[in-house]
Amino acid sequence: MRGNPFHNKLVKDSEALFLKFGWHTDTERMFCIDNITSYFDLFARDGPLKIACEVETTSRHAIDNLRKAQAIGMPLWIIVPTRRVRRQIQQALGA
Repeated sequence: MRGNPFHNKLVKDSEALFLKFGWHTDTERMFCIDNITSYFDLFARDGPLKIACEVETTSRHAIDNLRKAQAIGMPLWIIVPTRRVRRQIQQALGA
C-alpha cells in the first residue's frame, strides 16, 4: 500500500471488517476510465454490491477521491480515524 503505516493499518482493519462479513476485497484497486488510471485504497464487493473506500487521515484529498468515485459511478465510503477528521471532510464536501 502507498500510505504511511497508520493509513495502511486503517486500510487493513477496514478490510478485515468486510472479510468478517463475507465480502470480497482488493486493496489498491485500479480503475481505468477514459485513459485515466485511478486507485482506491480498498474495494469491497458482495454479489452485485460494490463499494470503493478511501482512508483519509486529513481532509486534503477528500474532494478528489469523491470525484474519482463519481467518474466510475461507484459509491464511496470515506473511512476516517477521528470525529475531527470526519467533520473536516464533511465541511470540505459541503455535507
